[in-house]
Amino acid sequence: SARLVEAGANPRETYDEITSGKSYQSRKLLGVMLNHAEAYLDGKLIVTYETIEDTKKYGQEGRDSDALYSALLAVKNVEAVVFVRQETDSNCTAGLRSHDRVDVSSVAAKFGGGGHKNASGLSTQGKIETLIPAIVKDFTDEEMMDISLLENLQRENLSAIEEAIAYKSMLDKLGSTQEELSKKVGKSRSHITNILGLLRLPNEVQELVAH
Repeated sequence: SARLVEAGANPRETYDEITSGKSYQSRKLLGVMLNHAEAYLDGKLIVTYETIEDTKKYGQEGRDSDALYSALLAVKNVEAVVFVRQETDSNCTAGLRSHDRVDVSSVAAKFGGGGHKNASGLSTQGKIETLIPAIVKDFTDEEMMDISLLENLQRENLSAIEEAIAYKSMLDKLGSTQEELSKKVGKSRSHITNILGLLRLPNEVQELVAH
């Protein structure tokens, strides 16, 4: 950025060029969608939606989903955002965005969608009122449980036994393999195997290791 400024670029003008020029209707629709937003899973997931009536009132030109995702992902503790739009009486589309730790593509895939780890989408038969609970359930069952266990592993004072218990919990609850787990936590497979081996020690030995 310093080289661009030296070459004559104006950061303020560039920012204004990117962010300005939005229609008044787009800001109104953005406000409506922010008002629709609901937090789930202790604030880690935010879901919002656009009804057919919203689209009719503000028009398709008023859509600015990028601004919506940015605003909601900036909320403290939020890991993922889902935006569901009722396209017709029987069809919905949805966009899913996340920070690095949550793979939204795995959730989208369950509804026939796809994309990238942190940006995915889907189109499916259904209505907002039934699709949103189904999507939230998938986050509950998989992605956010994953996050909770990873947060536990990141505690600085975690003992080797506590680390082993956390690994075993992830393997059991998420159905992960040791290879998949090693990639999730950024450890080698041999490290995972050795730590898990501590749980086969007699209880009295585990007590000594834990302290």
